[in-house]
Amino acid sequence: MMNDVMIRSLEETIFVNTLRAARNPENLLECGTPNWNFVDADAYMDTINDPRYDRADVEENFYNLFDGVCFAVDKALEAA
Repeated sequence: MMNDVMIRSLEETIFVNTLRAARNPENLLECGTPNWNFVDADAYMDTINDPRYDRADVEENFYNLFDGVCFAVDKALEAA
C-alpha cells in the first residue's frame, strides 16, 4: 500500500507522462486536440514501466489519479 508521499509522487509522474503524451503529434486529432484514448495508453505504459514504482501500485492507483491529472494537463495545454 502506498503512503500519501508515494501517491503524490506517482500523481506527479502521471502528470508528466500525460502531458508529454498529450503533446505528442501522433496523439493529436486533426483539429489539434489530444486524442485522450491514445494519451491514456501512452501515459499508462510510461508509468507502469517506471522503475521507481511497483507495478501493482501503479495498476491499483493509476486510474484513480488519471482523471484529475487529465484536467490539470488540459489546463496546462490551454495556458501554453
